[in-house]
Amino acid sequence: MTKERLSPNLKAKINRDNYAAYVANLLATNTKFPVNQFGDANISLIAKECGFKRGVIQNKESLMGRQFQSDLERIGTEVSPTKETESKLEAQTKKVTQNASKLERELERTTAEVEQLRKELALAQKEIILLRNSKEEDAHKFEHFLETGRRAFS
Repeated sequence: MTKERLSPNLKAKINRDNYAAYVANLLATNTKFPVNQFGDANISLIAKECGFKRGVIQNKESLMGRQFQSDLERIGTEVSPTKETESKLEAQTKKVTQNASKLERELERTTAEVEQLRKELALAQKEIILLRNSKEEDAHKFEHFLETGRRAFS
């Protein structure tokens, strides 16, 4: 199975015919050229649909490139269904504001919790000091009892 190589002139004619059919289809279906993630015409997708490489229409000085630029100005590109930039920024601002409010509430709750734990810690430290003093006092009473044989009351 050998693949016959086409002459450059024949390949150019096939490319022009395929491109013309693609443009005719766009006009017939009342659609526009597809866009890429940057909002420009998606040259790779157009070239793939037409059956040639993107360089055929990417070079603006070539015959096909000039034709593509002309058709692009005449037909235009699809408007991406995403919202306008301002509405995106508004949505982003709203989301950030909600997140900030949520974080503020969480910070207040956590701060109150920390203050409560500090109070409990202070009380526990005072109780530890009292218990140590009581233990020392009991130890002194026991020593006094062992030395003298008498119990000491306080």
